[in-house]
Amino acid sequence: MGGRRLQRGASGAHKSVKLVTVHGTGAGHSEDKGQEWWQHGSSFQQELAKRLHLDPARVEIVPFHWELGPNSETARRAAGRSLYQLLKGYDKAGEDYYLIGHSHGGSVIHDALLHSVSNGRRFERLKSWCTIGTPFLDYRPTRFLFSRLGTKGLTLYTTAMGSLLFTTMCMVALFFNSTPTIQFAKDKLGDSAFLLFHGPKIISIAIYGIIGLAMLFAVTRFGLTSPLSSGPRILI
Repeated sequence: MGGRRLQRGASGAHKSVKLVTVHGTGAGHSEDKGQEWWQHGSSFQQELAKRLHLDPARVEIVPFHWELGPNSETARRAAGRSLYQLLKGYDKAGEDYYLIGHSHGGSVIHDALLHSVSNGRRFERLKSWCTIGTPFLDYRPTRFLFSRLGTKGLTLYTTAMGSLLFTTMCMVALFFNSTPTIQFAKDKLGDSAFLLFHGPKIISIAIYGIIGLAMLFAVTRFGLTSPLSSGPRILI
């Protein structure tokens, strides 16, 4: 990632190139300026500007904040989604950008990349990304769905299964308890009595079944699984 490449990208687009810096675990700060490597005015950024011949009028360094960098996979994934939204804004504005992340800042970048892939919306203006000392974690899901659900997913799952079970029990109870009534109705109304008495039950169980399946689909499709539900592997 040389200085000339940054200059050409900026001049061709007539807009400033973004160089997004992402700090690691416990290295965050509320201010953009400071002495941390990712902050404006730090010795690292001064040396970087010197080595890459960065023109401040053409290259804008953007410190990305994700609180103080909590040591939590859930927090890193949330930060990845926030970074994804920031970068899609650059895409929409037609601005080129580069990414640098240290330690779990690289994990945040990686999660943003995965988020773009899962959404089918690639980063159109991304030129390159670089991570230093990043422990890339890969989580293998546990065997059973309910054991790897997050809070939202578990709520939907239990609601769906509870609704299906409750409706089934009600249908069975009503069927056995209403046999004399059904026989009386058959004598008066004929075969249409079956639909008269069982139609609402069949419709209700079908509706609850559709709702239950929709909830389970939402759990599996929209990533409502818990990031801490299975053991990590470090990818070297």
